[in-house]
Amino acid sequence: MTQGIQIDRSGRMYAIGSAWRTWLARHSGVHHMIPEEGGRLPLDQCHDDVPKEAVPGEIALAGAIEHFDNPLEIIDFLSNARRSGRLDFCCARHKRTLVLLNGDIVAARSTERSDRLGQVLYRTGAIAGSALADAAYQARDQRQPLGNFLVQRGHISRRELDVALHQQVHDVVLGILSLLKGDFLFTVDPPNRRSRTVSMKAQAVLMDGLRRLDEIRHAESRLGNPRRDKLAAVEGSEKQHEFPAVLTDVLGALREPLTLSELCDRVQHSRRTILEALYRGFNEGLVTIEDATAAPAPVTPMLEGLAGEGETLSQYNSLGAAIYRATQTHNAPHAVERSLRSFRQFYGYTSLFRGVRIQDDGQLDMNSLLINVAALDREGSDTEYMARALSEFVSFTLTAIRSHLGPEELRRLSSLARKLRSEL
Repeated sequence: MTQGIQIDRSGRMYAIGSAWRTWLARHSGVHHMIPEEGGRLPLDQCHDDVPKEAVPGEIALAGAIEHFDNPLEIIDFLSNARRSGRLDFCCARHKRTLVLLNGDIVAARSTERSDRLGQVLYRTGAIAGSALADAAYQARDQRQPLGNFLVQRGHISRRELDVALHQQVHDVVLGILSLLKGDFLFTVDPPNRRSRTVSMKAQAVLMDGLRRLDEIRHAESRLGNPRRDKLAAVEGSEKQHEFPAVLTDVLGALREPLTLSELCDRVQHSRRTILEALYRGFNEGLVTIEDATAAPAPVTPMLEGLAGEGETLSQYNSLGAAIYRATQTHNAPHAVERSLRSFRQFYGYTSLFRGVRIQDDGQLDMNSLLINVAALDREGSDTEYMARALSEFVSFTLTAIRSHLGPEELRRLSSLARKLRSEL
């Protein structure tokens, strides 16, 4: 079928053919779809209370986040291609938006409370919580942007606003990189001058996001069992010196021991933000974990159980070895090893890949991986966790070494990685 409206298995709709698009362009906007008997799907256009930004420009790219290893790939592709437009990521109740100009990030927005400018200003220490609440109410009442209102009233300086706007971009990107599923939509809609709040290189923001994601995962791995293990502030830690607002709130709440779930209920910040504060708290000796009542599971039975389920892991390892051999033929013998070092640094599997080396045949040392995953004492399937980690490592490596491979070779290996990921 070369013309018409096609609906894929996930429910996404596409108009194929210029005649259909010309007709549908007359009805651009937001619609409700109300199924009728007989299979008809009439569209009811919304005319009231539809914000201007809800109506997209010309859609150039759309799809499902879960078909990519990480949303980073989508942002990286558009940045390297120096595209301009609006990139939306929608998952559950929240929507996060990046505005691009020639591949650079010039603005970021989010419907998640923790990503809003006021919350960022509070976390950076630019304004106190009580002053922020009053100012936000007045700004809404006068229909002024919060940042400009705060500067005009002398609550913050222009420099503090600029710092917060840059931090907001970093926080929105971190939220995007944390997504495992949802939808993305890129529309060719070049930003006007008024909508640009910053000018930041996407690559630098992405690398910072991966670093922060690694810190969050490291903090999670320290907990072992987040539903059972109790966190507590070291006595007198909150009085040592002045801390960022979130860490101050966390230390205040941890005057009494709490699990991570209880802490998230007690402190009005996102789980990601709390885990970042805990990462610093652990490193600086401000937060401790009370001794768990249950002893960790012995390593040997877990190793035996995993070894019996390792077909998927073996397939990923074989694919990694194929990538390794391909780099050897292109005179890049250390490319995969460098990729492993970078992956450990940025992708958050520090504990899993600690001490793991690439063997002479190009495969990872699976015994070290099995020992590491058993020592993590985490919930859920260890086999699935390792398979996901190996999947991300393979995809990261293919991106990192693409300059060392021929186009056909890169397509073949990427296709094998996608096939294996879909089977997983």
